[in-house]
Amino acid sequence: MGREVGSRIREIRKSQNITLKTISQATGLSESYLSQVERGTCAASVSSLKKIAKVLKTDMDVFLTQEVDLRTSSWESKYVCPAGAPYYYRVLSNMEDGKRIFCRQVTIMPRGEQELFPLKQRGFLYVLSGYLEMLLNGVADQLFPGDSLYHDETMELKVWNDSPYLVNCLYVTYRQDDNEEEVCGKK
Repeated sequence: MGREVGSRIREIRKSQNITLKTISQATGLSESYLSQVERGTCAASVSSLKKIAKVLKTDMDVFLTQEVDLRTSSWESKYVCPAGAPYYYRVLSNMEDGKRIFCRQVTIMPRGEQELFPLKQRGFLYVLSGYLEMLLNGVADQLFPGDSLYHDETMELKVWNDSPYLVNCLYVTYRQDDNEEEVCGKK
């Protein structure tokens, strides 16, 4: 687990163009220690992770939730973090027994003004926490906790997280083809 946490810290740090020296100066942790944490040769304490998360303007849970097994009575759901994507998600529903609704819990990383969360299928987005910027048919707006937005293929819709906080939302789509399952805009 230490290696996964360290690689996630390094990925976020590099995506924000922050050096180990900058984190060291802001947290009081040595560059050597931070390097060891990133390489997975040393496990970080909870207090160290909190300090690092504060400098990276993110929540500590981002470091800890990648590829976690979650079991239900009949199937498994893992957090998935697509390479280079500004979000991670886990599937909340399965497609067994002809189910037509596909639900994912999505966490969108902070400061992703250039990185859009893909909404490729007819469905809706429901914001659980944080807020999203959006552009709907050329009109800018925001979605706050408790807001939902229906969308379909005829709409020109873009959403992203420009805040310093994680955004958690439900992304629900309707199954369009019995042989096709699309996850977060990617087949």
